[in-house]
Amino acid sequence: MVASGGLALDLWDDEVFLMPPLDVEEVRTALSRLRTWPLLTGFRGLLEIDLSPVMVSPDRVSCVDAKIRITTA
Repeated sequence: MVASGGLALDLWDDEVFLMPPLDVEEVRTALSRLRTWPLLTGFRGLLEIDLSPVMVSPDRVSCVDAKIRITTA
C-alpha cells in the first residue's frame, strides 16, 4: 500500500495498492495516482515524505520510520 497518510488518507481515501514483484514504472504510475501527488513533486516549493515502516525483502529495503523534508528556501 502506498498512501498519503494521516488526515488526507482518511478524508480522501488516498491510497494505492500494489502487488510484488514491482518495476519502477509501476511504482511511478501508482504514486502519480495519489491525490496528494503534487505534494511529493514540489507543490509550492516543498517536498515531504514519511516512510513508515517500509520493510520489503528478499534482499532488503528496511527504513523503519523516516521523514524527509526538502524546501527551496
